[in-house]
Amino acid sequence: MLLIYIFAIVLIFSLVPYVISMTKKASAAASMKRTLESRGCKIIPTGPLWYMGTVTGKKCDFYVIFDKRVIAVKIVTFISPNVFLQFIDKTSYALAEIKNKATVDKNSVTLKTHKKRAYDFKSKLPKMASGLPMAKVILVTEPHPLQITMKSNDSVRALHPGEKTPEGDYHTTDSFTYLFK
Repeated sequence: MLLIYIFAIVLIFSLVPYVISMTKKASAAASMKRTLESRGCKIIPTGPLWYMGTVTGKKCDFYVIFDKRVIAVKIVTFISPNVFLQFIDKTSYALAEIKNKATVDKNSVTLKTHKKRAYDFKSKLPKMASGLPMAKVILVTEPHPLQITMKSNDSVRALHPGEKTPEGDYHTTDSFTYLFK
């Protein structure tokens, strides 16, 4: 019986970072939603945990209808900020997680390439948005990775908010909400 209690305590403590992360992301999503709605946007989530997007998730996480256009948003988020992310093409990305960001040289990080499915920005497109011009956004939310780059034609460059990735315009939460001023 003691082993069950110990197991339960270990399980609870191992879930704490995930619960904290989920709470922070829900709060940030609610804040972003209030901000966008105050600027005349209509937000249409595609699921109950729409703010918990992942780089490997296939479907669009939410839509913004604004000024007779629709913006399809795919959220990319991580639990830890100690991540290097590199967009390669529509079906692959590279990632490296580090333990101690104080001792790492950004130029010597080895990224591991991963395959993914291309994002489906029209999977749950509401009827009210069909026929409207669509923009695609890759929204990287907090905690923000240490470095985000894009690889194209054997060259790697830092990616800045507003720049294009193979699947859509890259934005942070701040740069995304700034689009609607």
